[in-house]
Amino acid sequence: MFTIKMLPSGKEIKIDSESTLLEAFKENGVYIKSTCGGYASCGCCKVKIVEGKENLEKIGFPELQLLGNVFHITKERLACQTRVTGDISVDIAVHDEDDDEEAREAKTKKKKSVKPPARPLVRKKEDVAKVREEREKEFQEKQKENFAWKNHWVKKEQNPELYEKPKKLGGGRRPQRFSYHNEDVDFEKIKAENQARREDSRGNFDVGQSEEAFEAPETNQTPASGERDFRKKRQNSDE
Repeated sequence: MFTIKMLPSGKEIKIDSESTLLEAFKENGVYIKSTCGGYASCGCCKVKIVEGKENLEKIGFPELQLLGNVFHITKERLACQTRVTGDISVDIAVHDEDDDEEAREAKTKKKKSVKPPARPLVRKKEDVAKVREEREKEFQEKQKENFAWKNHWVKKEQNPELYEKPKKLGGGRRPQRFSYHNEDVDFEKIKAENQARREDSRGNFDVGQSEEAFEAPETNQTPASGERDFRKKRQNSDE
């Protein structure tokens, strides 16, 4: 048998190697909060190991899955999954039966304060008849609107003033063709001046001149550069 010292009360209880901490606490009347019944699914039965961590069995997969591998930081274990191999000291200050009872009562009061669902509205016979009449009127009005097109040609002959097209105030007109010419500009005069200018430029050059006039002068130019100059002059004269 091993000894478990509970803090902060300092009370000690006995435990064997086959029982878990939660089972030992329940046998000795020590309150430990637990809602899953010892199946490692709620995480409420956490206790803090103060001394004797070397006397604990290795953390199992269910406990590791719920708490994670943080025992070296938090020093917390699940009482429902922890078995001991020696004496230990455990801090169970977070497990206060009075505080848990108050929280449980407050939770139940909150549930009771919720208003029940409203009962369905029960109408009187007079109200039902009135509602039906109103709905019937609305239905008849909708039917009139839906069938307003029926025999419309007869209605047009009887009341032609109702079917006259409204007069358009400036709308519906065709757009006017845009003129690109300015009346103040004499385009014929400008055209004649351009033609005369082109004829003058042609008269300054005699097309019948021989190619000797375009021979390259006696300079240090290469035959290729002289031929290039001749082609440029000939091209300008053709233009």
